[in-house]
Amino acid sequence: AYAIARWHEQWPHRSWLAEAAFAKRSGWLRAVVVRDPLSRFVSSYRSKCMKCNASIGGDPCYNCHSVLGLDRHRAPPYTIDEVAKQLAKRGSPNPHWRPQSAFCGGLGRTWRGYTTIVPFPRAVAGIADVLDARATKEAQRGVVRRLRDQAGLAHVGLVQATNTSAEAAAALLTPESQALLRNYYRSDFEMIAEMGVEI
Repeated sequence: AYAIARWHEQWPHRSWLAEAAFAKRSGWLRAVVVRDPLSRFVSSYRSKCMKCNASIGGDPCYNCHSVLGLDRHRAPPYTIDEVAKQLAKRGSPNPHWRPQSAFCGGLGRTWRGYTTIVPFPRAVAGIADVLDARATKEAQRGVVRRLRDQAGLAHVGLVQATNTSAEAAAALLTPESQALLRNYYRSDFEMIAEMGVEI
């Protein structure tokens, strides 16, 4: 990250395409983990709206109510379909709800500059593969151990206790909610299809 920041300081006018070409020529590895948008939504709903994991400014369910513009005085939880409808109507810049294609400086445009794309269900193994032959065996074991540790996974944003498979997520949503979310996360679905990864 430091090297990339220095690269941007030296050549701030360069595009992501130039950065990607530089990274490939230099032998840098750039990995990104992508997740099924519906399972990501269900996971966020469970964590932010059912467990109410953040109490900020008098809102006991901040990352659900305030972030999505829902009535914070109503007793939680809102139903998953109510949240899907509100998200589709209002959107959110909050990273828990925002499309993945907007991450990393516009991942929907820049993903081709990554050397490795890891589907979320293979996050631990995929990251271990990226490190193979690039780090000492001891360092690899340390990273994998940390990733497999539930607290470590939550810390790096790879797994939450609310993790849901794509199939289970679809089963929890009404057809109307699925359609709304498929439209809201359309750029994610298109990006993942272009990547050719199975999530």
